Amino acid sequence: MSSRRHSQLKLRPGAFLHGLPPAKLLALLYAALFLAPGVTQPFLPAWLGARGLTDGQIGLVIATPLLMRILATPPVTLFAERKKSVALALLLCSIATAAGYLTLGFGHGFGVIILLIAAISIAQGPIQSLNDALTLRVVQESRRTTGPRLDYGRIRVWGSIAFVLASLMAGRLLQFIPVTGVSWMIAAGAIIGAFVTWEYSGVAPPEAVLRPARTKSQMYIGRPWLVFGIIASSAAIQASHGLLYTFGPKHWGANGIPSQEVGMLWALGVITEIMMFAFGGKLIRSQWSASILLGCGGFAATMRWLSLAFDPSATLLIFVQAMHGLTFCATHFSTQFLLSLFVPSDLAARVQGWYSAAVAAGLAALTALSGVLYAGLGERAYWVMALVSLSGLVGAVLVNAKLSVRTSA
Repeated sequence: MSSRRHSQLKLRPGAFLHGLPPAKLLALLYAALFLAPGVTQPFLPAWLGARGLTDGQIGLVIATPLLMRILATPPVTLFAERKKSVALALLLCSIATAAGYLTLGFGHGFGVIILLIAAISIAQGPIQSLNDALTLRVVQESRRTTGPRLDYGRIRVWGSIAFVLASLMAGRLLQFIPVTGVSWMIAAGAIIGAFVTWEYSGVAPPEAVLRPARTKSQMYIGRPWLVFGIIASSAAIQASHGLLYTFGPKHWGANGIPSQEVGMLWALGVITEIMMFAFGGKLIRSQWSASILLGCGGFAATMRWLSLAFDPSATLLIFVQAMHGLTFCATHFSTQFLLSLFVPSDLAARVQGWYSAAVAAGLAALTALSGVLYAGLGERAYWVMALVSLSGLVGAVLVNAKLSVRTSA
């Protein structure tokens, strides 16, 4: 009888994570949910090729998740927010994602595969927004209590670390198994993500605890145009990475840089991203410093694309790639900090959905445009990316000006 009761207790969500502090719980959640993307991003195109898809079909399949993210994330996050169950929505999305990738392993033919990827993306697209909303809500709560204050960056960094480790492990495994095994590695990562999310649902604090009683006037965004400006500025800076993500490594290889060095250059960017997430919290102490860091992200991105437009040598590329910690991570980090200040926790999931959709829309547009630009302009196409990131820098300056006026008033 006691053994049966013991086994029943172990089947309850939270049995393995009980007692972990909130920061470690959320860090583990990020790590688990970034495993599948860590395999998907570098290796899914190769798997699609092994399934017999043409280059054009592969491009359409890779673009599908961006489109689905635009369409699915805002309504899913809005629904989760209205039902006051962001954690449950995250759990359902992660389970559906795992089921989808398991099914993908049996998929053949362009039509079947792109439909499966579209279905998976509807579930997977909102995961990061829901996860960020949960984390920022707990971080906000830590600011109102006498306990230790949580640092979003030091929690989020474990997602990037897991992404890199998953990519390295998958690459190592592919030395021993055929590329057709990629889909099963992605499925394994997604299953781990679903399990940890299920476990988290058993120990997560009730969302009512994280939602202090508010007056009616506190149930809406008090400065909506400022929030929209923050999202638009950040989305422009993030979207300007579209050309680099699509043709950067290919162009470096065409210029005679060995594939091993190309891999090292790409890894350097991820390393600076990890360092920024781990230590960047010390750079943000106020809304003013956060808006300055957002502007630094826009300025660094503009300088980065202008440098790449002149086809720098492999040595200079080291410095250019080291700027990724600013162009991507500082932009994302400062945006999340500002949104946590100006958006009530009750509306966090909805606004995270807007932010995710805005970044996805910009990336989708510039990724699609990159093919035409690169074919016609070569490395000079980075001038266009510099103009896009410059618009984000201008937006960040305007946000900072608005904040300065409000502070002085």
